[in-house]
This record gives sequence, structure tokens and C-alpha cells, in this order.
Amino acid sequence: MRWLGTLPSRGGGKSRAFKGLSPRQALPADLEAGAATIRWYDFALIPGLLQSPAYLRARHDAAITNDHSADSPVEVRARERRQQEVFVPGGPRIEVIVEETVIRRLMVPRAAMLEQLEHLLKLIDSNDQVDFRILPVGGELLGLRAPRSPWEIYEFASGDPTAVVVESLTEDFLLRDHAEVANHKRLWRRLFEIALPPDESRELVARNAEILTKEQ
Repeated sequence: MRWLGTLPSRGGGKSRAFKGLSPRQALPADLEAGAATIRWYDFALIPGLLQSPAYLRARHDAAITNDHSADSPVEVRARERRQQEVFVPGGPRIEVIVEETVIRRLMVPRAAMLEQLEHLLKLIDSNDQVDFRILPVGGELLGLRAPRSPWEIYEFASGDPTAVVVESLTEDFLLRDHAEVANHKRLWRRLFEIALPPDESRELVARNAEILTKEQ
């Protein structure tokens, strides 16, 4: 994997709300500012743009690396501001595929997870920008190269080349090489075919929210 640098600024990094951010926040904020479509795959966590306040803060509190720059109040507020910037009229379309374990495994306290699932349901029901799909545990990945990490695909209305950001534990990698981008787009299309449609995905989220409510 190669670090290929940042794209030319598209406006996200120029806002006062995004000053002084770590590279892991500044890069996606800049890409989101110019994106027409964001496609996000994750096998462990709810994608950042869809995280509820309690889930977001609980995940920051769970940092296991020595670099705590992303845990500062500035960084937490910046994540919230990124959501505000994206979910506006005319904002980018956000297509998400997550593994079923993302909505079932407790990565945060139960109360925070319940808030997160309820937040997801509200986004799914009220926002046409969001296409949320779950890759079920029983889904067959035969013939596919298994995903090794979360990634996001950014497509731009300006006609700029598509960019891919691949996440690791400690840093993110921006891919612009045509072949690497094409490989991630191809894998996305296959995962999209296997994932549950939006209505069935919503039903699965609601079912897990009911279970957590009873446990509460």
C-alpha cells in the first residue's frame, strides 16, 4: 500500500471548523466537500458520517494507539461538523455497505449502540442521500478477493478522477492509481450485488434495536 498524498483542496480544509485537524480528519473532510458520491465499506464499525454522538464519543474513548490526536474535543466536533456539511440539500449521495457484525457486535456500551441503531433508522427513513446495505453473515463471497480493510470511494461532479481512501489502524492511504481504483470499484460492485437490499437491511437494524431495547 502506498501513501500518494492529498488531492488539491476542494474547500473542506478551508473552513474554520476544520482548522488544525489531524491528517485523518482533514483528508476526508476535503474529499467530502467536493464529492458527488461517497461509497463506504466497513467490516468493524459504523462509518463516521453515520455515527451518532454517543457512538462517536465511545469510539474515541476506546483508542488503543499512542497517538491520541484524534481524541481531542476539536476532532470530535470536526466529525460532527463533517456530518453537518454532508447532510445538506444537494449534498453527496452516500452508499454504505457494512458487515452484519457491525450492527450486532457491541463495540460500544449498550446505550450508545442502541442510540446508534435508532440514529441509523432515522437516517434511512428520512434522508434520500443514504443507501444503507448490510452484507449478511450467510452471504457467499465465492470468487471474490476478500476485503482486507475499510475503504471509501469518492466520485466528483467536477469530473476529477475518482479517489479511494483505504484505512489502517494508524493512518489512511489515498489511492489515485487507475488500476488500484478500478480494483476497489469492481469489488464494491460485487459486494453491492451480495448485500441485502435497503428494506431488508433496515429490518435487520430495527430487529437488533428491539433486542437491545429489551436488554436495557
